[in-house]
Amino acid sequence: MEHIFRKSIDLKLKEMVENLSTEKFCKILDDLPLNFKFKLEDIHEDFNGYWERTILDGKTAWQKDDKVLLSPILFEFRKEVFEAIEKEGYSIRNLYFGDKFILTKEKLKRLYYKQNKSLEDIAKEYETSRQNIMKIMKKYGLIRRTQSKARIEAIKKGKFEKYDYDDINENFFGIWSPQMAWVLGLLFTDGNVSLGRVSLSSVDLDLLEKVKRLLNSSKPIYKAKQSYDKSKYLYKYEFYREKMRGDLNRLGLHERKSLNMIFPDVPEDYMRHFIRGCWDGDGSVFISGGKMNANYTCGSLKFIERLESIKEDSR
Repeated sequence: MEHIFRKSIDLKLKEMVENLSTEKFCKILDDLPLNFKFKLEDIHEDFNGYWERTILDGKTAWQKDDKVLLSPILFEFRKEVFEAIEKEGYSIRNLYFGDKFILTKEKLKRLYYKQNKSLEDIAKEYETSRQNIMKIMKKYGLIRRTQSKARIEAIKKGKFEKYDYDDINENFFGIWSPQMAWVLGLLFTDGNVSLGRVSLSSVDLDLLEKVKRLLNSSKPIYKAKQSYDKSKYLYKYEFYREKMRGDLNRLGLHERKSLNMIFPDVPEDYMRHFIRGCWDGDGSVFISGGKMNANYTCGSLKFIERLESIKEDSR
């Protein structure tokens, strides 16, 4: 199956034929097979009749009975010549444009999957609509990128001025590990999910740098002066990936988590790492009355009750 955008080609061909150079005209005729014939009519008795392609001194020539013409002589009648060629079953569109406007399945796969071009980019290249490219992909059985991947490709190509593309391990929250459990604990305490963006704030820059390294991320960490003490800074690390957000949602981390956060289902082998992450986020250790004390603060009663029960079970 091949898709040719004939309407665009017809309009473009008509315009280009009017401004066609002699060299391009001769090149089109050179691409016809040897012994190809076309018939001219209603021009002049010297030109009317069947002309057969031959070679004269290495150049394309046209023979009728005992008359022989070189292609440039026919240039004056290029419109009539093209119409005659089309009547013999040869497409001037293909001769003129080659395969530029023929979109095969393999070509579309190369453009979309290997070159990562967007549907909009492909549509512009083939002078058609994005909707038309979508229909062709459906007919070919080609799977389109997710909205998240499409956005990432657009960001990579600079189509969103406000966003930069940064590397990150998108599979980090898909498989349990001590490192993943620890970062998850931090996000459950000091993290925030809003409009698909996941962020982590802390006064401890080293802690956020560690998270960044574990995620193999190139995203910069931002800093801003604390509202209650202008001499100190609050640091913030954030990322946006649909898959990562989906994995975090599956693990129980959602928007507006502060007051209704539920303790996630953490495998026993990784529980201590998760709790350590929670403690690094909202826990504190201090000395009072000559004794060392530990304190953990959380806005969700259910979460802290579950944390307390784990402490009891481990005794």
